[in-house]
Amino acid sequence: MKILQLLIVITMFTALTATAHEGEAPPPGPGLFGQPPEYIHTLLNPLPVYGLSMGVLALMAALFTRSRAAKGVALGIIILTSAAAWPVLHYGQNGYQNVSNTSDEEGRRWLAEHMARAAKFIWGFYATALLGVAALVSLRKFPKAANPLTVTTLIVAVISLGVGAWVSRAGGQIHHPEFRHEPAPLDSSSASEDHHSSEANQ
Repeated sequence: MKILQLLIVITMFTALTATAHEGEAPPPGPGLFGQPPEYIHTLLNPLPVYGLSMGVLALMAALFTRSRAAKGVALGIIILTSAAAWPVLHYGQNGYQNVSNTSDEEGRRWLAEHMARAAKFIWGFYATALLGVAALVSLRKFPKAANPLTVTTLIVAVISLGVGAWVSRAGGQIHHPEFRHEPAPLDSSSASEDHHSSEANQ
């Protein structure tokens, strides 16, 4: 019960933190190992989608075979790839202005939408990682709770995977006009306009 309460508190905190700057154009920030932040973002962003999908498939197989060792490995993959959403968001925000400067007007609207989606739903990945940790701990410490927690982790991971694909879809249209089969949502243009007005005042 204490683990569940702790998970709820941490999830609520991360949700509030993630939405604190929602809709704002973030200031430019540093990259990593001499590489610009948008490059690091591009390098890491497959993890919460492709990596998490591998974890989901592995956990499905582990539940089917009822292998405790396989569950542990699958949960480890889910924890790592869900937690990777944080550096993906961090470097994406740091590289926002650089990407905006090299995008056309429609691309800037998709960039604002991409950032808004990521900032709004990042807490889902944190919840997935925390549930994965709880399930992993329960495999050893609380065997009776292990199966329900593992199944819950799987369900939440599938939801997070869908959200990640939705966030990525907006990101893929920033510099790829050939992927744009619909205009960017109008409500996402406010962050882009705020960003341009701040540039003009510099």
